[in-house]
Amino acid sequence: RATAQATLVSVLDRALRLLHPYMPFVTEEIWQHLKAAWPGGQFWGESLMISRWPNADEAQFDDEAEADMELLMDLIRQIRNARAEFDVTPGKKIPAIVAGGSKLGMLKAQDRLLTFLGKVDADQLTLQRSLEEKPRQAVALVGLEGVEAYLPLAGLVDLEQEVARLNKSLAAAS
Repeated sequence: RATAQATLVSVLDRALRLLHPYMPFVTEEIWQHLKAAWPGGQFWGESLMISRWPNADEAQFDDEAEADMELLMDLIRQIRNARAEFDVTPGKKIPAIVAGGSKLGMLKAQDRLLTFLGKVDADQLTLQRSLEEKPRQAVALVGLEGVEAYLPLAGLVDLEQEVARLNKSLAAAS
């Protein structure tokens, strides 16, 4: 509990320092209350206005975590774009098959985020290292680091209507 409180105070202190140029009176008032309530706050200085700007701690950077998050965001973005392109009802959850390769562990750890933000049905989400055979009648998505996703939209999308739409788009482009 004490560690969580210390983390919360540290984050709030830094956030107030960053917001101070935009909201000086509000942040100063909150900071003064925080300073008075926190043991050791008497060593923080007289005012937030003259406090040091927070410095980035290079030791806290995690390039692998940033790359994993970029991959996950890209995959979710592609799923959302495919949903929009094929006119899937916004609230409708869809099935997904993901070949994660070397990122399978990370994808399994983040499956709740993938299902929530991508509106993927958790019961119909398949995460595998690789696929022996590519699914038929599925939208294929290729993500970063070789991650592949397949959205079997049969039954959710009128295929005849979609073919007509694509033919019309092709004719307009010609």
